[in-house]
Amino acid sequence: IESAGGLKLVYIDPPFNVGDNFYMEIPVGESCLALKRLAYADRWDGNYFNMLKERLLLIRELLADDGCVFAHCDWRTNAKTRLILDDIFGYFENEIIWHYTGGGRSSRRFSRKHDTILVYTKSGRLRFDGDAIRVPYKKSSGYARSGIRAKSGKRYLPNPAGAIPDDVWHIPIVNPLSPERSGYPTQKPESLIERVILSCSREGDLVADFFCGSGVFPAVAAKFRRGWIAVDSGKLAVDSSKKRILANTSEVCFDVLEAAPATRRVSRILDCYGAMRTNDRLFQGWKDGRPVAVVHGIATPDIAKKIILRCRRDGGRAVDILATGFAAGLLPGILAFARENGANLRLLRIPDPLIESVPTAGDLVFYPASWPETSVEFKNGKLAAKLTGYKFSESPQIIPLCPSGEALAKNDVLPLDWREWIDYWAVDYKFIPGEIFRPAWTSFRTKNNTNLKFLADSGDIPTAGRKIAVKTIDILGLEARAVIDVNPIVRSPA
Repeated sequence: IESAGGLKLVYIDPPFNVGDNFYMEIPVGESCLALKRLAYADRWDGNYFNMLKERLLLIRELLADDGCVFAHCDWRTNAKTRLILDDIFGYFENEIIWHYTGGGRSSRRFSRKHDTILVYTKSGRLRFDGDAIRVPYKKSSGYARSGIRAKSGKRYLPNPAGAIPDDVWHIPIVNPLSPERSGYPTQKPESLIERVILSCSREGDLVADFFCGSGVFPAVAAKFRRGWIAVDSGKLAVDSSKKRILANTSEVCFDVLEAAPATRRVSRILDCYGAMRTNDRLFQGWKDGRPVAVVHGIATPDIAKKIILRCRRDGGRAVDILATGFAAGLLPGILAFARENGANLRLLRIPDPLIESVPTAGDLVFYPASWPETSVEFKNGKLAAKLTGYKFSESPQIIPLCPSGEALAKNDVLPLDWREWIDYWAVDYKFIPGEIFRPAWTSFRTKNNTNLKFLADSGDIPTAGRKIAVKTIDILGLEARAVIDVNPIVRSPA
């Protein structure tokens, strides 16, 4: 950001303080059933505007002197959001009304059919390019046909490219049947984001969206050759954005950087899990006769073995480990280690945090740990990674939705083939432990294309010290990794 001279444009579309949860339906296998997943919780317990102010203060620091911020809000938040923007940025530029149609009509009041987009700068210098966003004149426009002649006799002719839009934008919402529709709730149309990006940034500028949701902004920014940064705290938003960017642009190169897991209170985690708190430093909880250990961060083999052995020394035969993630290579070996030492081990993921919002307790599901099974094949003198299986430490309980939107009964839970669990997988042929995962190949399902490849395109054979890494994301949003050590692999004769 510093080397680019700051962010030239920031667009934010934060939650609207609705006080509800928002969900997305994920197709399940080849059937017509779907899985209901929490996208984000728009519940704030009164701290919504504190959350927004903190982020706007940071945005101001990152913004270029001639940069601008577009803040998208609705009738619930626009008045107070404008006061906060006045205080932080000081230079009001525009109040854009995005008018849309569709949906029901109110019989009790005028239907609320618009959002507000507030535009601010921190220097009073707005780099506005009206020519980049001209729209065709209406066919009924007399000015478009012949122009006008002023009283002075001077004649004004229409611009062949059309008119520069005013501050009321009539842009339809994304039609539920449109190929553009991803299924992510509150998705904004690409045409709306195009107008934002093209009006106040230029090719090569660095732009950002700090509530990127379904990933419309980074996909459009890449399309128009802007450098971009997209941020979201929801796991489903990150997954949806990544797939949209990959599907929409063939030339884009990007990394996914993960923030360190937030240190949440152990008491909050145990309460959500339904465990009773204890005073033990290792086993902080107790549930159904089993000690519960909470691991902040990634559970490694050393950590897991320490917990298992302590459980057995105390005379216990069962233990639960709650962690934000599990190290590649932990499974399935740690389950065998537990069995060999006479312990019944449960490995469960702590639900992802959703910024400061407060989802309802039923949406905080502790899913079991999972891992991909992989192999490699030689193709034309190169290695190709292959996905051969996907397993859980125990069977996850999911209840799919019928096409009508109703949940199946618990005893009708759909058994899935392992292939149907996979939503996305990627291969890094030059993986170095401790460094970022850089996918050289990906395969993923979209709303319009549910096919998935299970043999990756071939990549160069890793040099000494490098390995092949495989990352999977399943329909529950759970991420798992496997690392393939290719050093002992000897190529067999053709």
